[in-house]
Amino acid sequence: MIYTIGETVLDIIFNSIEKVKIKPGGSMLNTAVSLGRLRLPVSHISITSTDKASDMLIEFLDKNNVNCDYFFRKDYIKTNLALAHLDQNNNAEYSFYKDKLIDTPNLKFPECTSNDLILFGSFYSLNPIIHNQLSNFLIDAKAKGAYIIYDPNFRKTHLDNLQELKPFIISNLEKCNLVKASNEDFENIFGVNNSKSAWKILNKISIENLVYTKGKQGAELINNDIKISVLAKNISTKSTIGAGDTFSAGIIFYLHENFVKHNRTIILSEKDWKDCLELATEFSSQTCQSYDNYISHEFANKVNNV
Repeated sequence: MIYTIGETVLDIIFNSIEKVKIKPGGSMLNTAVSLGRLRLPVSHISITSTDKASDMLIEFLDKNNVNCDYFFRKDYIKTNLALAHLDQNNNAEYSFYKDKLIDTPNLKFPECTSNDLILFGSFYSLNPIIHNQLSNFLIDAKAKGAYIIYDPNFRKTHLDNLQELKPFIISNLEKCNLVKASNEDFENIFGVNNSKSAWKILNKISIENLVYTKGKQGAELINNDIKISVLAKNISTKSTIGAGDTFSAGIIFYLHENFVKHNRTIILSEKDWKDCLELATEFSSQTCQSYDNYISHEFANKVNNV
C-alpha cells in the first residue's frame, strides 16, 4: 500500500482578477492524485471539514482512485484555502488560510507492513497538536519495514516560526529512509544553498538518501556511496504548482513498479537511481505544462501502457 499524509486544501490560482482557477491541492494530496490516476493503491491521510467544499475535495479524490478512509472530519473545522499568485515566470507565491484545531483529534492510521510506501511532510507534519500521533505511527511503520519519504515543503510564509518548528523538522528527518527536498527548503530551514552542504547536515542525522531538487536546474541524488545529477526538461511552463509533488509521485511510482510489486527490498543501484530521477523529472515536467497540480489522465495512461 501507499500512504500520503498531509493537508487537504482548496487552491485558488490566479495571475489577475480575470484569470482564476480553483483546484484541489495540498502537496501530499497532489502526489496522491497522480498515483491514483496511475491506478496504484494509494490512501490519503488528512484532516478536513464536513462542509460542502471538503465534500467536493473528497469526491474529487474518490474519482481519482484515492482512498479517504483515514480522514478525520469535524464540522467545527473549516476547509483550508491557499491563494497562489503566478508571477511572470509562472512560479507561485502563496498565502495560506488554515483553520486551527481546537482540540487534539483522534487520528486514524493504517496497520503497515513491509515495503508499504509512506510520503509525509509540509506544515501538517509540524503541527504540535498532531505530531506525537504522527511520530508514533511512523516509528511503528518503519519498524515493520515500511519505506518512508519526507518532503519538508517548508514555505517562506512559515519562516517567522522556524525556531519553534525546527525541532519537529529534525524529528521528522530522523524517521525517514529518503528525504526529497528542494533547494528552497534547505535555504529556508538550514540557510544552505547547495546539495553538498545539505547532505552534510543530513549525514549527521544518519539519513540514508537525499533527493535534492533545483527547479529548472534539475535534481540530484546523494548518499554515502553515490551522487547522481539529472537535468530538467526544456519545456514551456504554464504553472510550477505541483511540480515537486509530481516529482515525488514519479519516485514512488518507480519504487512501486520496480521493487514493491515484485516483493523486492528497496535498495537502489546507481542505475536504478538514475532511472528513478529521470522518470520523476518527466512526471514533473508534464505537470508544469498545465494548470493542474497532478499528472493528466492521458499521461497516466501512457505511462501504464509502456
